[in-house]
Amino acid sequence: QTLAPPLTPLQVDLDLREARKRSSKLSVDASRLSGEVSRLRAAAEQAATRARDLLAGGRLEGIELPRRGERVRHGGARARNGGSGAGEEEQHAAGEDAMDVDDSGRAACSTGDVDGGEATLEEVAADVAAHDFSQLRKDLRAAQDAVAREAADRELVKQAAELAAELERSAPNMKAAEQYTAMQEREREATAAFDEARREAMAAMTAFDGVRVARHTAFVDAFTHVAKSINNIYQELTRNTVHQIGGTAYLSLESDDEPFLHGIKYTAMPPSKRFRDMEQLSGGEKTLASLALLFAIHSYRPSPFFVLDEVDAALDATNVSRVAHYIRAKTRKANVSGSSVGSTQLVPEPFQSIVISLKDIFYEKADALVGVARDGELGCSRTFTFDLDRFEAPAEA
Repeated sequence: QTLAPPLTPLQVDLDLREARKRSSKLSVDASRLSGEVSRLRAAAEQAATRARDLLAGGRLEGIELPRRGERVRHGGARARNGGSGAGEEEQHAAGEDAMDVDDSGRAACSTGDVDGGEATLEEVAADVAAHDFSQLRKDLRAAQDAVAREAADRELVKQAAELAAELERSAPNMKAAEQYTAMQEREREATAAFDEARREAMAAMTAFDGVRVARHTAFVDAFTHVAKSINNIYQELTRNTVHQIGGTAYLSLESDDEPFLHGIKYTAMPPSKRFRDMEQLSGGEKTLASLALLFAIHSYRPSPFFVLDEVDAALDATNVSRVAHYIRAKTRKANVSGSSVGSTQLVPEPFQSIVISLKDIFYEKADALVGVARDGELGCSRTFTFDLDRFEAPAEA
């Protein structure tokens, strides 16, 4: 064998310098690679923590994430649901893509994994790889940087809010059955109340119709009697030796169908006078017509007595005598002579009358007199009575 020539001190020195240079360069590269490994490991730990928190939050909210099969741990067994070795390699490859960590590197998580214990980076990566992300849109799967992920997150949050609002609008009322039952009960109560109110209304209407018929009947009976009596009474008050029949008076309804909605027309024609309205008669003629109406109304249902206060104020002596004679005749149980042709009027029940008057013609027709005068000495009023029954009855006018 040929031996290499011995190195000279100069060559040894040069080789030593070259070796030192390579060693220094390798040391720098080792430091750089060690820093890169530390940075990647920290990023992997952050990604693992974020992935674990997202998965844990989904489980807490009851969100079921799609999975390829059972959870795959680092170096674990095959998937049970028909998984093949190729499937395991694909899962491991996905796990390695998601979490690029050293085989010997382990990181203790702040919280437990799905089983409740501490999870390593490899276990978190395997858990993430076990989920099926193929249903995500391509743009979501392609979001790698933070800006793209934030934009995708905002879009998903917006869509979730819209779906939640739509779900809230279209959500069925779970208390609809109870509310329907309550409404049915209220309907039954309202129907019962309505039926009761309708029965009460019908009863009230029937009672009202009865009262209206009774009122109409009572009015018609009274009006018929008054209308039949007033002419005879007016003739008695107005007849004289020249006109032995007297005047004419009658009542007429303005509406026979609805008498309560309209008025009553009263017409009186004194003897030897043509027809005129009541307003055109003199004061005495109006007084006689009013007394005839009063006596006709009183004859329907007579009262025991009534009071006349100076009804003769507008009458002359002749008419005062007629009125006094008529009142005296009605206070007697006797047949009162009617007209000159011999007709008579029977007064079944006489009445008592108190007449206040200042004319002596009334005095002589009375049964008794009561006078009221002022007593100057005592400073008060005094009454004087005088019984006329012991005297002869006055001659008829």
